[in-house]
Amino acid sequence: MKKTFIVILCLIFILSLSACENKDGISHLGVNAEILEIFPDEKGMLVKALDKDSVLGDKYYVNCNDMKTYFIEVIDSEPIDITFEDFSVGDRITVNITKFEDKEDEILSLQLEERRTHRTQRDGSFVLN
Repeated sequence: MKKTFIVILCLIFILSLSACENKDGISHLGVNAEILEIFPDEKGMLVKALDKDSVLGDKYYVNCNDMKTYFIEVIDSEPIDITFEDFSVGDRITVNITKFEDKEDEILSLQLEERRTHRTQRDGSFVLN
């Protein structure tokens, strides 16, 4: 009897999670891309998809001007907050995006996966990749 009650509670929980589905748009998590061009004045970037049949297509403009967009880099298994200025042309990124039919797509987060250029870090030290 106790097991039956627990199973019923688990089923109700699973059904309640599926009822909270985002009906406005379709979320795509972990879309791999490479930065082709950066537009600092508009705070945006042109990227190309690295995966076959990606939702981003051959070229996609990512608007990073939205206050909800979150930038991270993972170093030694630790997520680190970064800014738009930390990205460079040639960097490989992962994009989490919600696509809408009737309005502009919403970028949820950008994660820097692999740096493709040499750069100076904020503390002045030089990084060679």
